[in-house]
Amino acid sequence: MKVIFTKDVPAVGKKDEVKNVSDGYARNFLFLKGLARPATANALKNLTRALAEKQKTSTLRHDHAQTVAERLKTITLHFKTRIGEKGKSFGSVSAAKIQLELKKKGVTVHKENVLLEEPIKTLGEKMVPIWLHPELITEVKIIIEPETKPSEKK
Repeated sequence: MKVIFTKDVPAVGKKDEVKNVSDGYARNFLFLKGLARPATANALKNLTRALAEKQKTSTLRHDHAQTVAERLKTITLHFKTRIGEKGKSFGSVSAAKIQLELKKKGVTVHKENVLLEEPIKTLGEKMVPIWLHPELITEVKIIIEPETKPSEKK
């Protein structure tokens, strides 16, 4: 019997895959558990249409991610942090701060997509990876500078 898998079934089939299985296995296990449905002509036509739409959406998302990646390559984010007498940093740059600064520059990303293992606590220039799409990770330049005290400004 030909079936269309509605969920991944280990060692048998993946979601949206069309495959021949035994009649008993289909009726007594796959259909009862909601793991597959019969591959009728109408169901196959709907599956083809759904897969084409899914591919189109994926392509659009990838193209959008590519555009955002190009924009991120041109952006440099500047952060200021307080430094103690012995050069110790009293602040840090977190994924949330990076996300907020990117939003101010017109680029929207989720803070979970800013791939920082831990907040940055050192001065200088860093390249921070940003996850945009399953096939696309880019980097944004971060510059962390010491905060100047009002008495030092002239």
